[in-house]
Amino acid sequence: MQDPQKAIPRAITSGILIVALFYLSTNFVLFGLVNWTELEVSTVPLVTAGTVLFGSAGALMMTVGALFSVAGSDESGMLGSARLAYAMAIDGLFPRVFAEVHPRYGTPYVVLIVQGVLAFVLSNIGNLSGLISFAVLNLAFSFLLTCFSLIVLRSDGAANLRGQRILPLAGIAICLFLLFSTTTFDKVAGILVILAGIPVYLYYSPKTDIRHLKDLFLSEEAVFLRRVEAKETYLANLLGLARKVIRRNRRSGNPGTGAK
Repeated sequence: MQDPQKAIPRAITSGILIVALFYLSTNFVLFGLVNWTELEVSTVPLVTAGTVLFGSAGALMMTVGALFSVAGSDESGMLGSARLAYAMAIDGLFPRVFAEVHPRYGTPYVVLIVQGVLAFVLSNIGNLSGLISFAVLNLAFSFLLTCFSLIVLRSDGAANLRGQRILPLAGIAICLFLLFSTTTFDKVAGILVILAGIPVYLYYSPKTDIRHLKDLFLSEEAVFLRRVEAKETYLANLLGLARKVIRRNRRSGNPGTGAK
């Protein structure tokens, strides 16, 4: 990434604004289509709105769209957290077995299998609202530590982070609010899970990082290959090509610009 100090804050800010606009627009349409008393008792408000607009076909469309949306979100989360566990294992902060990479696909398959098993078990023993509440507690605790780390980084003049005096304090307040908003059961279960990670780390994780895997992951050749694969795979490449086509069409439609 070029100039991450500017690119990352800009990406986070624009991403939050886009998501906020999307959710506000969605709710605006929902309240315009369906009476609020019906929305209050509905567990599938988007399906209800689709039914009002297009009947059974609208309900089916909303249901299929929700399945695709949830599947995409879950898969992106699993892929990201699997790479996080893989990187922690390389640094010696997690059991070494999680640094195992599939010989054919080059993916941290051990972590992915463990995640799949845990997700299957949790989805069968708990309900959706309980799982969401438990996830909120764990994520809020992680973000709380991140906000405290930003306060420590604030003393580093070289960091020069934007909003580093106000944003960490605001983040701490929001995380504490989320933590206290969860149920008592989630608080107890979350604390037990977090505390259980301490002896697991002390017992299983190596005392030194796995140098050869770390060097292989961070080598210039590996970084270059990942960059090439990303350009060939991700949607950003398609958007980049579309932008080039639009620019070329504009230039061809304006001979004066083309001559320059």
